[in-house]
Amino acid sequence: MIILIGTLLAIALLFYIGYPLLAKTSPEETAEVDEGDEYHKLLYRRDTSYLALKDLEFDHETGKIDDTDYEELKKNFEMEAVGILKEIDAVKKDDTPKKKTEPKENSFCTACGVKLEPSDKFCGECGQRA
Repeated sequence: MIILIGTLLAIALLFYIGYPLLAKTSPEETAEVDEGDEYHKLLYRRDTSYLALKDLEFDHETGKIDDTDYEELKKNFEMEAVGILKEIDAVKKDDTPKKKTEPKENSFCTACGVKLEPSDKFCGECGQRA
């Protein structure tokens, strides 16, 4: 009787531990970042590539990766990161609204009240941003 209970307990434990490993995952669990706009997807890819570079450097410092493999992998990861950064810059340039800069006439400093020239970006008296 004890052997039967022990066997049933062992089978139940193996099923409990093994089921998540053998179960098929849903597409939602295996999908990458599908939500959000292109800019946030690129930011996620940038952060992932930075993390990969950091892990590669750590593995090299601990001796898990030799020098030749390290240099090759580092070059590949850096090229990927640079490409992602260029894509981010392109998306940011497309999304930024173009502001018309009109010359300011009769503008005064909000902090000290001194009259500002149209080309001033900062107040000459107090240093406040114009």
